[in-house]
Amino acid sequence: GQVDVNRAMVKGAGTYPWNPFVQAQYFPNGRPFVRSSEPGGPLGLSNYYIWAMQRFELAHQTRFRKEAALATLSQVEWNIHQAELNTIAQTMRLYFAAMYQKEIHDLAAETAALHEKLADVVDRRFKANLAKAADVTTTKVALRQSKRQLELAQATFQASLLALNQQVNLPMDSRAAFPIRLADHRFV
Repeated sequence: GQVDVNRAMVKGAGTYPWNPFVQAQYFPNGRPFVRSSEPGGPLGLSNYYIWAMQRFELAHQTRFRKEAALATLSQVEWNIHQAELNTIAQTMRLYFAAMYQKEIHDLAAETAALHEKLADVVDRRFKANLAKAADVTTTKVALRQSKRQLELAQATFQASLLALNQQVNLPMDSRAAFPIRLADHRFV
């Protein structure tokens, strides 16, 4: 909206105050009163005044007003451009943060699955008297920790996805697509 207003200001800066104008006034029956030169004659004559006015410019004021309006328009356009660039940069930052959090979540899921398999192997080895009870306890603790890390990674990923959806004005239940892995992305 600001751009249209400022474009109109540029247009008006060159034309507004310098338009010629005409003013007419009619004073019926001699107002101001004009006496008749003959006794018993009419009361007086009607007076008409018509002024044709043209303003003129001193010291190139139109040029200065137009330059000021152009400068204001340029400032508005640059402010819009800066806001667009900030929005793009913020959106990219949120997108790559969400992509990074997704990969951390995927890594935490793989780690939890690996610890689950390891706990199963150590449990079978313990039952076959090939592992110690301390090994079973250690793998169970590692499994609990990896599951907790997976929950935290899931919460962090959801928070970053929510921030991205808010930035691009998508519904909260929509999913952003990450077509490639962050490591495969080519930064130019």
